[in-house]
Amino acid sequence: MDGDGEIVIFLTGETVGQLKPCGCAADQLGGFEKRKTVLDTVDSERRLVVDTGHLVDGRSEQDILKYETIVHALFMLGYDAVNLDASDVEIARNSFGLANMPFAIISGSDESGEVKRSYTKILKMNGTVLPVTVGSIRSDQVTAGEVEKLFSLEGDIPGLNILLVDSCDDAVLETIAQAVDVVDVVVCPFGSDEAEIVAELPDAPLVISAGRLGKYVGKLRVKLLEGKLEFAYEKIAIDGTLKPDEELVQLYSTYQQTLKDDNYLAKVSKVPLPGGLKYAGSDKCHGCHEYNNEKWSNLKHAHAYQTLVDVTSQYDPECIKCHVVGFGYESGFSDENSSKGLRNVGCETCHGPRSQHIEDALNDDISTKKAEPVAVVSCIECHTSEHSPDYQTDVRGYWGKIVHWKEPKQNSPVK
Repeated sequence: MDGDGEIVIFLTGETVGQLKPCGCAADQLGGFEKRKTVLDTVDSERRLVVDTGHLVDGRSEQDILKYETIVHALFMLGYDAVNLDASDVEIARNSFGLANMPFAIISGSDESGEVKRSYTKILKMNGTVLPVTVGSIRSDQVTAGEVEKLFSLEGDIPGLNILLVDSCDDAVLETIAQAVDVVDVVVCPFGSDEAEIVAELPDAPLVISAGRLGKYVGKLRVKLLEGKLEFAYEKIAIDGTLKPDEELVQLYSTYQQTLKDDNYLAKVSKVPLPGGLKYAGSDKCHGCHEYNNEKWSNLKHAHAYQTLVDVTSQYDPECIKCHVVGFGYESGFSDENSSKGLRNVGCETCHGPRSQHIEDALNDDISTKKAEPVAVVSCIECHTSEHSPDYQTDVRGYWGKIVHWKEPKQNSPVK
């Protein structure tokens, strides 16, 4: 445990539905189950644990399930308060009911007035007590007077005041600075994935961000020296060195089991293909393209579906779409009962649905023209910074990993 001479404010935010890293690349950060190890380094009497909000990034049925899972995770982790943005408030109202949220909630975005705008917890430091208040405000409501209203304590007890704001442009920070006698710390929306100090100026509040996607926990250490608060802010990576909490591991397993039991794959609408085309499946290509198939079968793309099975994520629509052929399209992969030729990142992922090509071949009138949709022109839909962090800086190298033809074609990025 950290020493008694300080209190600690733990900050996270901008989860946007990221329950844990996808596992598609090495050394990925994040995951609720590893966060507990960090939070438990400080006694509950000396810590305040706050999430700045934006729990999910949409309102689909899977987003709602994620939202409920995140709320349970934050409760299990011992969060004291969660700041909800307007979308978070609406989902909570329709899901749990705001009064039934399992921790204190605050919001500067709730127009109904049902949610409080600030929360105070009394922490202990060096045998004394220090009230810590977290207030939330929208940037378009920021005035010195409105900010001061968030931090009024009965008895006028001196304490630590932290302001959460949804935008931190220069004008907003300048206005907040006018309330420097009231606000000690300002927490801005993410500037990057990492928790970081945004601005540290004399005679001004400390300005920090909490990061995003749960990759880091922001740790604000606070000491009282000669009647003055002293701050130190650091980021703690949620990485593989941290021990997972088994109850939170089980929570994620329950989420995955719900995706399977309630058949979330079937909830994804199927888009018709243009021109009456259909996906044939990679197995239909092998007879004419033996060399290509042999080469492809030894590539990671050829085993993409199994990587999901290994971690029981094959029922997750957000995962499956990048590991099979044509998910989300009619005649494409639907579920584990679909043709095995539609599993993995197969021929038609890059060459498009080939029903017409096969028909042409049978009539000795072969067209090699690719058919839409063709994923090869938009590899970044799956090779994002989250799933494939090195892709953007090494496109040529990644293309080299999927060579399965005898000679490079003209204008190919592979040389």
